[in-house]
Amino acid sequence: MAAWIAKAFIQKCISLLPWKHLLNYFFQKNITKGLSLTDNLFESKLNHCRQHIVALQKYTVYTKDFTALELGTGWYPIVPIGLYLAGAETIYSADIKSTITAKKIQLTIKKILDYDNENKLQQYIPGQYAERIITLKEIYNSKLNEEQMFSRLHIKTIVGDITKSDLQQTSIHLINSNNTFEHIPPVILKTILEYFRKIIHADGVMSHFIDLSDHFSHSDTSISNYNFLKFSETQWKLIDNTIQPQNRLRIPEYRKLLQETKWLIVEEELTSAQADRIDSITISKRFKHFSKEELAVTHALLITKPSV
Repeated sequence: MAAWIAKAFIQKCISLLPWKHLLNYFFQKNITKGLSLTDNLFESKLNHCRQHIVALQKYTVYTKDFTALELGTGWYPIVPIGLYLAGAETIYSADIKSTITAKKIQLTIKKILDYDNENKLQQYIPGQYAERIITLKEIYNSKLNEEQMFSRLHIKTIVGDITKSDLQQTSIHLINSNNTFEHIPPVILKTILEYFRKIIHADGVMSHFIDLSDHFSHSDTSISNYNFLKFSETQWKLIDNTIQPQNRLRIPEYRKLLQETKWLIVEEELTSAQADRIDSITISKRFKHFSKEELAVTHALLITKPSV
């Protein structure tokens, strides 16, 4: 049995059980080893943070004292802490489930301090942040709990449906996400984008990294980034799960969702990894109307401003 099929089967079974998120945590921690704060994960997140900050500086007048919201922070608050170092006054960290613990905050801070000591942090976090590094050191050497640490870092958590939160209209200067959109069903994603349009500042900006590849290919090199494009919607519903779902949206569909929710794309960076392998896939009817170039996009950075 192919590794991706085994993983899909296990995740599907877990998604049907009570305490599915706890079971998935155990599976990822002990079986797939996907929860470790590796250098690759850390640097990838820091690089995303850098590009979000660049987008803010390029398309708004805000260089400090800004308010930010990250959708889908995940296990380690790397980007929120990076935004804190960059001068954010308030950072909202939003997740459908609570996954961050005091220990994970401590591990993240230690990693940041290590990179700062090695003079590697400046390449990711532009600007002057010496005073806030001192705060990180104080937090790391303290015995604060999760809530106290986040308070000192200007981070406020939102757990659950982000559209049900009571954020003020036009109050957010930067909205960002990292490999989150691809896990959200299209109908829900549209509702979220509509909500973001309400809370974004008139001069605000959104910066989103999207992974459009088949996530099963990340751990099984026998299949390509495009393997899931061969399945019909009915077939995919049998394969997909509610723990780490994949909506399989292609880049024109993301563009359309943004346009429909009154967002103007001001910058777009697309990557087509393994584009040569797409010809080996029998594309499902679901995706036949897209061009090969559109189907080949595996990663996207979409930077948008509110439109009228």
